Amino acid sequence: MFVRRWPAPHHADAPDGLPLIVLLHDSLGCVHLWRTFPKALAECTGRRVIAYDRLGFGQSDPRADALDADFVRDEARRFFPMLREQLGFDRFVAFGHSVGGGMAAHCAVAYPSACEALIPESAQAFVEDRTRAGIVDAREQFKQRETFERLQVYHGETARRAMKRRSNRWARAVAA
Repeated sequence: MFVRRWPAPHHADAPDGLPLIVLLHDSLGCVHLWRTFPKALAECTGRRVIAYDRLGFGQSDPRADALDADFVRDEARRFFPMLREQLGFDRFVAFGHSVGGGMAAHCAVAYPSACEALIPESAQAFVEDRTRAGIVDAREQFKQRETFERLQVYHGETARRAMKRRSNRWARAVAA
């Protein structure tokens, strides 16, 4: 699992031991697509910030299995505990964008005494017609070489699999 860290700046008035902020990316996101946001967030809050690429995205290892209907919840149950153990943190703020917002919510529920705050940005709670249309449109757009190559810049060899996994999972959610 690829992880990037941004240290807390040294502020004389900042309390020691603030829980770090964990960023959970959107359905086709990755660490690099957060761009300058994590650094600015660390500077503004005085907290350490980490972001990671979920398996099958960005610079993390490919994911062999298909995403099942519980993949959002599974991130909190299967992978987030490994992240916490490997990086050695207990208390955290869960910040997730889009599908990462749902994952952040599940992390907060799974670790209520460790999660200081939950920040879900544009998290989905249900599938609506607008989402359905967007998935169909995205499938068509990514058939164009130029569009796909932009995705490949961030996801490398896993780009095609990541796009297919995302589209298939959302198509199954739409059909359900």
